[in-house]
Amino acid sequence: MMKSILSCDRDLKETAIIEKRRQAEEQRKKRFFNEKNRILGIDSDALNKQLLEKEQKLEAEREEARIAAEEMRRNLDLASQREREFRDQKKQSEIEMNEFRKNCQQSRDGVDFDLNDPEGQKNVYPGRLDDNDPRLSISGGQQFIGEDLMNENRIREQKNLQKQWLDQQIAERKQLESSKKEAEKKMSDSLCKHDAHAVFLGHRMHDDKRGLQKQIREYNESLAQQKRENEKKMKEMEQQDNQAEIYNFLSSDLLKESQPNGSNLGPNRCIPYMYKGMNSEQIENHKMEQERQLNDIKQRKMDDQHHKEEWEKLTDEMHRQMTLKERALSRDIRQINCKIREENEQLAKEQIYQKEHYDRVVNTNPASEEFFNQFSTSSR
Repeated sequence: MMKSILSCDRDLKETAIIEKRRQAEEQRKKRFFNEKNRILGIDSDALNKQLLEKEQKLEAEREEARIAAEEMRRNLDLASQREREFRDQKKQSEIEMNEFRKNCQQSRDGVDFDLNDPEGQKNVYPGRLDDNDPRLSISGGQQFIGEDLMNENRIREQKNLQKQWLDQQIAERKQLESSKKEAEKKMSDSLCKHDAHAVFLGHRMHDDKRGLQKQIREYNESLAQQKRENEKKMKEMEQQDNQAEIYNFLSSDLLKESQPNGSNLGPNRCIPYMYKGMNSEQIENHKMEQERQLNDIKQRKMDDQHHKEEWEKLTDEMHRQMTLKERALSRDIRQINCKIREENEQLAKEQIYQKEHYDRVVNTNPASEEFFNQFSTSSR
């Protein structure tokens, strides 16, 4: 009796466990076989917590970005203001510098004004004055090694001149620096003096310009006189050259009608401007050479015709051989095609027999609907 009571309690427990498992299996099936709400081994609470942390992190990043943008905007405004101030200062300094250059640094007062002077070519000395001109170079053919008696004096004068130039440049640079400092220091209280000085410089420039124009006019007159003398000399030399050319032409072999003795280019070459024509012997040799060339051309044409005929015969023979080979190849291809067609017919018959055997003997028990319904019935 006791045994039956224990058995009943054990059976009830097992039945309860089985029912619990069955219910859990049904719930699992609902989760697994529902495509919209299915969750495969994912902790939804952890995911929700991660999403919340991610949103908080994004909110913090957006706040930091907003603060950084505000800081950047303030920095940009400050930089724009500093840039405007710097631009205004630079513009004012450029205006003051241009005013200073306009008043105190004119182009004609520069050290290298002689290099950029538009009227400099009018002040240049001629290329040669006389044989003792110190500006003559060695390649000019006027002074040679051993004839330069003033070498030491010239070198000494060049060194003194170079020293004077250096001293003058140093003095001018020092004077320029001192004047620049003084001008920068007294710029505010020197406007009236600058106006008076500008008027004075205008009168002085006008006077200097008139004096310079006078010197240029005198220099141009001297150049014109020298040019006229040079042209006169050139005309006399040209007239002498023309007379010499006429004399040489009259005394040349062309007017004397003398036979040429040959050219330097070869014994069979002649001088064109002295050639008077071929003599009878040369004409006869020329005709014989033409006949020989005509005979050579005829012989060459005959040889070409013979070669052409031989080539045509060889081409015809090759064409005939190729035709015979093509016919033999066509016969072989037809035989191979017939053999392949017979093999294909035999294979078709075998495939039909195999299909009939499969349908009649092998495929006699097809799968029913119950066979496919037994799958996907459990979540395990």
